[in-house]
Amino acid sequence: MILKVLFIIDEEHLELAIEQDIDLLPIFLIYAPKWVQAAQSLARRQGFGYEQKVTLESAVKFLHDECVRKRVRYYDIIVNLPEGSDPPPDVYPPPGADITRVMWFYNNVRRLLRFLFHGEVPESSRKAGIIHLKWLAEQKQKGKTQLGELLEQVKRDRAQAGDAASTSA
Repeated sequence: MILKVLFIIDEEHLELAIEQDIDLLPIFLIYAPKWVQAAQSLARRQGFGYEQKVTLESAVKFLHDECVRKRVRYYDIIVNLPEGSDPPPDVYPPPGADITRVMWFYNNVRRLLRFLFHGEVPESSRKAGIIHLKWLAEQKQKGKTQLGELLEQVKRDRAQAGDAASTSA
């Protein structure tokens, strides 16, 4: 399935991506070019009509099914149901879902599909990709090359910025 490329980031970083409203398309293009090529190949075989079949409901259902199959929590993180809720089966997204998070996911799905089927990269995605590449180059000059190490640095920088903002207030 084309949307499997969405599983490139781990659960911890998915939470951060949602909180920061990160556009995932540049991350896919930078870190998973082979996955993107495989998805493009599948997209060509599926044909342009397939893109129209991917609705909010079908994308969330796919996410649910893949998470059950892979035994990961992406669906729970994205849907973010209140604790103790018992959603009805086969309703996607379920009642009570955090619609902001669900729409973040679906907008990323739409951007990915537009890229795969039409080669379109929105200007915002292009700018985010360029900024990220410049940041990576800067980090490489500092001797940091591992993705995990870089992401931990981002978390520390954000925590320090948050601490500085709270002490100045």
